[in-house]
Amino acid sequence: MMLSVFKLVVIMLLFTAITAAKSKNRMSYGRRDCKVHKGYLLMQRAKCTFKIPTFGCRGGCLSSAKPFSHRIGFASSCSCCAPIESIIKEREVNCEGVMKTIRYPVAKKCACRPCLNGS
Repeated sequence: MMLSVFKLVVIMLLFTAITAAKSKNRMSYGRRDCKVHKGYLLMQRAKCTFKIPTFGCRGGCLSSAKPFSHRIGFASSCSCCAPIESIIKEREVNCEGVMKTIRYPVAKKCACRPCLNGS
């Protein structure tokens, strides 16, 4: 019994080392490509809908699941592509003859950051 648990831990550690080596190789080939990306917001005011061009973040970031050394299970770590610098822009729009001001976010700089609930 003890020998099989030991073998399992050794196999898990080897798997982690191989996975980490592959992850480093992937990064060097541009897999971590989080960057500013052009998109559109559909915004509604009163009875009017506006398609507003803006910028958000898109791309891949690293994640991993490493086995615990002190118990059965894994510790997960992940990062998400998210804005690290943004501004709020305003735009005047005409809705049924009435001028309205629309405020919307614009990503200026993106990076991989620790994931939060809902990100």
